[in-house]
Amino acid sequence: MVPQRFATYTSYAFKSFPLDMSQYQGLFSATRIPRQGKDRIFRAPKDPRHVVVLRKGNIYRLDVLDRDGNIEVPEVILGRVKRLLETSSQDPENPHPLGILTTENRNTWATLREHLESLSEKNRRGMEIVDSGIICLCLDDLSYGDLDVAARTRDHLYANGPNRWFDKSISVVVSSDARTTVQFEHSWGDGVAVLRYFNEVFKEISERPFITEGTVAQAPGDGSVEKLSFDLDEKLKTGIDEAKKRHKAVEDSLDINYMQSELVGKKLCKSAKISPDSMAQFAIQLAYAYLTGGTTATYESCSTAAFRCGRTETVRPATEATKKLCQVLLKKGPNDAATAEEVAMLRECSNRHNQLTKEAAMGQGFDRHLFALKDIAKSQGMALPDLYNDPAYALINHNVLSTSTLSTPAIEVGGFGPVVPDGYGIGYVIDAQRLGSIVTTYRAKRNGKEFVEALEKAAKEIRKILDVASKEGTK
Repeated sequence: MVPQRFATYTSYAFKSFPLDMSQYQGLFSATRIPRQGKDRIFRAPKDPRHVVVLRKGNIYRLDVLDRDGNIEVPEVILGRVKRLLETSSQDPENPHPLGILTTENRNTWATLREHLESLSEKNRRGMEIVDSGIICLCLDDLSYGDLDVAARTRDHLYANGPNRWFDKSISVVVSSDARTTVQFEHSWGDGVAVLRYFNEVFKEISERPFITEGTVAQAPGDGSVEKLSFDLDEKLKTGIDEAKKRHKAVEDSLDINYMQSELVGKKLCKSAKISPDSMAQFAIQLAYAYLTGGTTATYESCSTAAFRCGRTETVRPATEATKKLCQVLLKKGPNDAATAEEVAMLRECSNRHNQLTKEAAMGQGFDRHLFALKDIAKSQGMALPDLYNDPAYALINHNVLSTSTLSTPAIEVGGFGPVVPDGYGIGYVIDAQRLGSIVTTYRAKRNGKEFVEALEKAAKEIRKILDVASKEGTK
């Protein structure tokens, strides 16, 4: 028996606790609806039968369930998809795509959406179909080479706004060469629920594919595929044109870079008795130190799904331990060997990071608590305590390094934008043999190419330490 005061930490150590599943209801048939001042989350009151499909900025309805709510057989869904592809290939590019409005300022979009729905019953029906769609399927007439990771991540993550509906809870983006991305709107939930979704999908299509080369498509003309049309006046057309310009400016301001190193991975880290995640986080710290000589406020997302309706807490990976090791490694030459002292220092970084992660997962972090107290004080009209006006509090919440990972064989890479103008958005993946990372930056403030080069340099230096540590572990 474990004493009560230690029970939660013991449960964490053995991963023996249930996880909250309240977010799963937001995965499908849900949309973020723009409203003045504060958006709302819409979840369809009845189970819809359709998915929403976008191609060339046009919007389609495609039924995937039958009238009794059962999933149609694969042959029928395949037939409908083929029919939609044939039809949509003949449709011209939409000069006024409504989807681009989901990139707009939320209050601006709220005003335009309200105006759109006021124009006609057809518009209201169209928006109901979009909002209630099980998922949004975005078909892009683009193809890529195997090495164009940054280019396709850019297009799938934030570009091609006319062919997106960024308000949908889940969007699946598929290019013409079958490159696929799961994109999700973040206000309703976090990566844990989404990860479960595409892990299950990946497992099914890898182990038991529903469609093979011999599958014969069935496509009865039963009204299961429909192109939506909307009544647009000059106010909406002008709003769409303005949204295109603004989104293009944001696109051009954001840079995206990719690195992959096969020098470090989970297998080597475990043999060296180093946490893979702590290794990746230290690589990020070292890369920043190579560029600046110092450290900065760093954010790592940690799930608190061990609690009812839990979302996330912040892990602060920049510690005294990482700072000390960075300063030691900054003084080394490229041909200098790793030392036993550096192994001990890296293990201290790992131990400290593991402890911070455990505390965050068990509700013992400080960021969310302080944010909640600040929000309550504001809502009650109270004067903020001096802590919130301290420059140190502002500094630690200006997260120059914003990091997150969803490591699974189902994912090649993942990414998101920087959270501050002079920041880096760092999505990383660690598997058995590699560390991969997408780094986003605003061109005017940071050089993302330099950062991924520094990250590759950091991986090389860490590999030396891990090799020494692995040899120690075999003695």
